[in-house]
Amino acid sequence: MQLRDQLESDGDWLFTRRSFLPLLLVPILMAALNGPVHAPGTMVLSDLAGYTLAVLGLLTRCCVVGFIPPGSSGRNMRHQKASALNTRGLYSLVRHPLYVGNFLVVIGWCMSSANGGLILVVTLVYILYYERIALREEAFLHGRFGGDFLRWAECTPACLPNSLRWARPDRGFDWAMVVRREYQTVCLVVAGFVLVHLLRAALVPMEAASAARWVSIGMFDLVAFCAAWLTFRRLRLHRSQHQSAID
Repeated sequence: MQLRDQLESDGDWLFTRRSFLPLLLVPILMAALNGPVHAPGTMVLSDLAGYTLAVLGLLTRCCVVGFIPPGSSGRNMRHQKASALNTRGLYSLVRHPLYVGNFLVVIGWCMSSANGGLILVVTLVYILYYERIALREEAFLHGRFGGDFLRWAECTPACLPNSLRWARPDRGFDWAMVVRREYQTVCLVVAGFVLVHLLRAALVPMEAASAARWVSIGMFDLVAFCAAWLTFRRLRLHRSQHQSAID
């Protein structure tokens, strides 16, 4: 098997397991947090920097999701699929804006640990992890859209924009789509910060005050998640009943 084929095969394997494989980083996180005690001011700045990066990552994801046309993106976990090639909005700046948003969130969590070694290790792991998924995704898009994909890929970098040639999306911003698809992501981001500070408090007792603050935020996040989940479940049930009545 050629190296490119092997990398694409690895990308398929990682793609179907991308929802839980990042949990393998938890032992690395625990080892990184079991380090020297930082001054309170340092931890506050680290939290602020991490939170800022995570918010930027969420905004990036929301900007992608809010403008995507139907059929061009999804949360499919089993295999690649796309009925349209999205080349506008953030996709006119980079080919993988969602992965950029995810990276900012992950590095935000690492920044909150105030450990430079953890940031470096996670960055390297992230690149090795997502480059394989992105390679498989692009092979699928090439096979699906042919020359259209090649023309877009030739002038659009993978993750780091080299220009600000913004192509306005074909549709307006869909707030309902963002709320429906990203409320889980928001809850996950907050849960990540809660996990970092709980582990820090367990390993370094002097950080207990910071952990308590984030646990309070996490409880609010949990309540908001449950409320949103119940609301969307009732809406889906209502639409299903309405459709059944029509049929």
